[in-house]
Amino acid sequence: MLRQGLFNAKVSKGPAKRTISLGSPQGNITLIGSSLPVSCRPGDEVSSLTIRPDPEAVGVIAVSVYDRGRTKEASERIACLFAVGHTTDGESRINLENAFECDGERLGEAHWEGFVEVWVGVESYHSFNTDKFPQYKRSGRYVPDPNLLCRYLVGTASADEVKAAALKVEEDQTELEELRAKVSRLTELGIHDLTKLSGLNRQLEEERNRSEAILETAKFWRGVAFALWAVLRKFGPLFQGFARKLCDSPRFKRAYANFSSWTYPTEAFDRMDKEDFRLGDWGEI
Repeated sequence: MLRQGLFNAKVSKGPAKRTISLGSPQGNITLIGSSLPVSCRPGDEVSSLTIRPDPEAVGVIAVSVYDRGRTKEASERIACLFAVGHTTDGESRINLENAFECDGERLGEAHWEGFVEVWVGVESYHSFNTDKFPQYKRSGRYVPDPNLLCRYLVGTASADEVKAAALKVEEDQTELEELRAKVSRLTELGIHDLTKLSGLNRQLEEERNRSEAILETAKFWRGVAFALWAVLRKFGPLFQGFARKLCDSPRFKRAYANFSSWTYPTEAFDRMDKEDFRLGDWGEI
């Protein structure tokens, strides 16, 4: 049984009577999570909030308020889970007299620190962000969406969805730790400024571009070499026949004999008969 006077609720007037306004005479209230549409976000501290119940099913909302006792020592923050549904005549209703009662398969609670915790089997899942509050340690797996945990409590979300949300956070955390390790390694190498790192990236990009240009040039000359090889392979016999005919001609033999009989080629050519150099005489080749 909750202490009377912590919260008050007002159902909207009119034929629909579909929304509920929730507040507290103690002061502002803080939304922890909800399985229903609410007028604020988890973590917001407001004077009042509006809930839109589901006409087909019971919902749950988790809120906290600072209970101001007669003395400062007696004051404390209290968190509550409230069931939200409809009366038999279809009017929206929130039970402020008793906390939400979980069934035997879906257990959970709201904590005054501002998070929801549920149990899937023997494993705990909670919305307490240990990165935001590193001074506090909490066992269990972290789920950043408290509304998902509230939906799990009323059966509109499955255990697989809760596990998948926790797994996604753990995978992101692993990637973050790997990134931190890389940054630490860069720091060890003396790269303390990311602008220096970007400068190194530009240098690597320039070297990569130069390497690609050299590779393209090598590919071009390789193509030229293959083309020349193909030409020589096709016309090589013709060149060989021309050279053989040239060497067998009488004029070439006599010129070679005169040339080889002297020490210096110029003297050999001076001794040669000028008639041997007539263009017409080479026509026989």
